[in-house]
Amino acid sequence: MVVGPCICSLISYPLCPSNDRDGAHIEYFRGIANPVGIKVGPSMAPAELVELVQRLEPSNEPGRITLITRYIGMLTLCSSAEPHQVA
Repeated sequence: MVVGPCICSLISYPLCPSNDRDGAHIEYFRGIANPVGIKVGPSMAPAELVELVQRLEPSNEPGRITLITRYIGMLTLCSSAEPHQVA
């Protein structure tokens, strides 16, 4: 029987795949106490990002979620990152 939060000891900083929003990966990352990184790119809608963060960390624990930007090139960054900044 597991008591308390589980810790992922296989990797120092686990990255949650943002393309699998309803699968087992999300449930796994919800259940570990480690800080979690989420890769965010131009194809992710701001509403999807907000939903994913809320699913992974419903209690809003500071420092638990880190967003890792995945934009290629300055023009892509300027045209795609603004909606994510607002979210």
